Amino acid sequence: MIVAKEGERLIELSVLSVPGTEDWVAEVWDLAPNGGELMHIHKSVTGEIRVTVLEEGLDPAFVSRWSRRAEEELRDY
Repeated sequence: MIVAKEGERLIELSVLSVPGTEDWVAEVWDLAPNGGELMHIHKSVTGEIRVTVLEEGLDPAFVSRWSRRAEEELRDY
């Protein structure tokens, strides 16, 4: 798990297994009281990476930065 400041946001990245599969997902959350789940970065058993953005209007640079961090975390799974 990674928790880091991103501007005014406190962001958490957690890696979880996908039940019933050999796939993994990194969830990215805004921990502010009015925050929530921002995006998922999926890694399939074949190594394919897929990003699902859950919050409209996320800055592309934010998505790119946290996708890279998630890929680094998912490398060992």
